[in-house]
Amino acid sequence: MAGIDASTEDPQGGVIRRKPGTREPSGVMEGTVLIRKPCSSPNRAGS
Repeated sequence: MAGIDASTEDPQGGVIRRKPGTREPSGVMEGTVLIRKPCSSPNRAGS
């Protein structure tokens, strides 16, 4: 479905979990995710 198979290398900062004794993906991917979002302070009345 996602085009990940036994020949797919692990992504930078992540790992593709594989079936024991093989390179076949088990369907689990783990990794570090960085979400950049502008910081803003809430406008609080009375502050």
